[in-house]
Amino acid sequence: MKKLLILTLLSISSCMGMSCIPPSEYEKNTAQSYYDSFSATLVDVKKHEFLRKKFSCHYLPGDDIYSYKTFFGTKYILVRNREAITYLEQ
Repeated sequence: MKKLLILTLLSISSCMGMSCIPPSEYEKNTAQSYYDSFSATLVDVKKHEFLRKKFSCHYLPGDDIYSYKTFFGTKYILVRNREAITYLEQ
């Protein structure tokens, strides 16, 4: 009985990591508008490594991360093949 309980808990915990929700159309369109602006710039390598973890659900090797500064803060855009995937605000 204990083995069954442990096996069940392990399978549930392994499925929890697969709960990535794809970005909505609104998020994609907003990210694309930030990316298309003239002030969006590619982040440096150190910042890229840090932000890659924040985009862990959607990040794939080879993706680029751009920053877009606003009056209220900075938005980071995840870009794949010159198409914005999603963004986050900091």
